[in-house]
Amino acid sequence: PQASVPPRMRSLSVVLAAAGAAFAAAWATAAAAPAGRSAFRSPSSLAAAPYAPWAHHHWVWLSSDQSNQANVTAYVEEYAAHNITVGAVDIDSMWSTGVNNFVVDTTKFPDMKGLVDQMHAKSVRVILWATSMIDTDSPNYAEAAAKGYFVRNGLNESTPDPIKWWHGHGILLDYFNPEATAWWNSQLDLVLDIGVDGFKTDGTDPFIAEYIFPQSPYHEGVVTYRDYADAYYGSFFNYSRERNPEALIMSRPVDSFNLFDGVSAYLEFSPRYAVFSGWVGDQDPTFPGLVDALGNMLHSAWRGYVGFGSDIGGYRSGHGQLGRTGELLLRWAAVGAFCSLMENGGDKEHRPWKFDAPGSTLHVDAYRRLVAAHYELEQYLLTTGAQAFESNVSIMRPIMPMPADPFGIIQPDDYTTFDYMLGPDYFVSPVYKANATNATFTLPPNPAGWFSVFDRTATFPGNRTTVVQAPLGTIPAFGRRGALLPLHVSTPLLGNGDEASAGALTLLVHGPRCDGSAVSAELRAFDGPSALASYVCRSGADGSGATMDVQVSPLGRDVIVIVRDAQASAVEVRDGESTAACSLARGSSHPVFGPAAVPYKPAPAPMPAQRQASEAPSAQGLCASAWSSHPAVGESGLPAASGAASVAEVVVGRVPADRGAHIRITGVIA
Repeated sequence: PQASVPPRMRSLSVVLAAAGAAFAAAWATAAAAPAGRSAFRSPSSLAAAPYAPWAHHHWVWLSSDQSNQANVTAYVEEYAAHNITVGAVDIDSMWSTGVNNFVVDTTKFPDMKGLVDQMHAKSVRVILWATSMIDTDSPNYAEAAAKGYFVRNGLNESTPDPIKWWHGHGILLDYFNPEATAWWNSQLDLVLDIGVDGFKTDGTDPFIAEYIFPQSPYHEGVVTYRDYADAYYGSFFNYSRERNPEALIMSRPVDSFNLFDGVSAYLEFSPRYAVFSGWVGDQDPTFPGLVDALGNMLHSAWRGYVGFGSDIGGYRSGHGQLGRTGELLLRWAAVGAFCSLMENGGDKEHRPWKFDAPGSTLHVDAYRRLVAAHYELEQYLLTTGAQAFESNVSIMRPIMPMPADPFGIIQPDDYTTFDYMLGPDYFVSPVYKANATNATFTLPPNPAGWFSVFDRTATFPGNRTTVVQAPLGTIPAFGRRGALLPLHVSTPLLGNGDEASAGALTLLVHGPRCDGSAVSAELRAFDGPSALASYVCRSGADGSGATMDVQVSPLGRDVIVIVRDAQASAVEVRDGESTAACSLARGSSHPVFGPAAVPYKPAPAPMPAQRQASEAPSAQGLCASAWSSHPAVGESGLPAASGAASVAEVVVGRVPADRGAHIRITGVIA
């Protein structure tokens, strides 16, 4: 079974061209719009995102030897106590009374529904480990055997010899048998009915190779590995989504098995349509393990899998009480922060605060900032993931060219670089060697250059080999200057807002492109209308500065606009019905990002995602604050050196965008 792919969107170039053509008339159209109507239409060509945004959250989990209700609850609460956001928890194997019978073991989880409800109240999703194997000692084995629900071997035996695997001896379910699949799904209902959000589907599918010429009465010809893997993962994915459209499964895209020194077998596990929150298998808790994970990610990207991450710090257990070093954990976490899924779990210790020496908070502070960086990318990743799914590509775009035969199973472990683009507008250069202090890379061409995600004062030219310091807890990650970047901001840790930004969409332009061309960004949504944001910046003929028009189609949430490396003289906002000239405060830096020159009153508590029509804002309410700052000595973004010069910026927000919004910034000096 395979989910249908939505119709392909119009190419981005067409969207950009349309936006450019429409912009000249947009301001006049907004002014002339009848009361109560939106002048800024949602683009009907933008399909909804094909999966829920929690695919891009921070997931954590405990290994099976530690996993029970008390420990899982305490684990999530500990992250919250350290002010680290968690979006999902994976409950590892051995949670049920039998392997894959889906009956909760109440000696470990006395109230699984209560646990799920408790997690949901904290906005934490819950997934459960599962596979396609039924063990001989599982309570549901006898019924499956009696009814012929297993894959058959080459001798056409309805109950072939059990396969030895890492959790005992079992036989693979026949997903081609509709009666067997219905029986299986009725058991999934036992946990889906209590609100479980999906499954971590582990890799038992390769065991199909142990049956010479495996077969099924319901499948024509030999059941190939590809046939079985597609059926197994597809069944979990499709049925979970049938029960809950927001459900996800965590499954492998590509995993590798070392054959001999320098050569591995790279195997595709899941069908592409099921991998929005994949992980690239189990690695050692070492820097070579991190290299293995990066290699698997490159192969997954080359083969067009949409979204995936890896077990931060490595799944397997290493030496010592913690099982891995703090340096490795943070280097791996930095990679995870700039993958579509950031997930952390495995054997022994993975909690960052456990790696801090007495009196130190180095690891937990760095990890918290990395999680914040990951969450800021949520809207960007969701949009990029939707586009990638429609275009049969990956969110991750390796800089290294695709091998001549990327689909060949046996490949040399020969990588010229692990650098990659995360979507079209972020460049990432992983640090994967112990004791590294610097990183060397070549940024892709971009006439306006690139800015550092971790130091907004630092910009770099494209198409040039660059060497930078790589402090522990960061990663060389750079955004495209001139692009329109959507951010989900809720902390001050990256310098793009603070808690008052939560619930709003922040649009960041670092170094506006003032050549009169339109720059657009799709804003895909899973459970609401998708939207389009764009800007046009035109230089003034009289040398008075440029005029920058930022437009957002109806969004259902507030908007904050940050134009960085720029100053302005005036700001005006229209929302399709009302117009407001914003009072533009000035100072050495915006209060959210540094010491304020004048008192700053933060915006009210975050608006709900949807606002009732009767609650439409007044014209005066369109401008919560507007600020134009100029550089000053003594401000720096984390972890910039002390005394680094700050960067000029214009900040406007929160602007209600229920009916769309048009923000005109004049006197722009960039």
